[in-house]
Amino acid sequence: MTAAVRTGNSGTGALGISVLVIPLTQDGVTRRKLQNSGVAASGSTFVEFDNVRVPVTNLLGRENQGFQIIMSSIALLYSEMLIEISMPKDLDWRLKV
Repeated sequence: MTAAVRTGNSGTGALGISVLVIPLTQDGVTRRKLQNSGVAASGSTFVEFDNVRVPVTNLLGRENQGFQIIMSSIALLYSEMLIEISMPKDLDWRLKV
C-alpha cells in the first residue's frame, strides 16, 4: 500500500510529507476487516502500523516532497474523470480501438 507520512518537522506543513510503499506483509503491519453497513463486499480494511521499518528504497520521489505526488495523482484522476464525463458516447468506442 502507499502511505503519506510525516517525515519533516510538524511546522513544515506540506513540505514535510513523504510517500512510502509499505508491504502489507511487513513486520508491524496489522490488518482487520472493517464492518461496513450495506457494503460488505467492499473489502474495507483497518490498517495499523506499529514500529514499522521501511527501507529507503520504498520512498516514492524525494523525502519531504510527497505532497506534490499526492496532488498530481488527484489532478490526473480528476482530469480523466472530466474527459470521460464530457466525451460523447458515440466517440468513445473510436478511441478505445
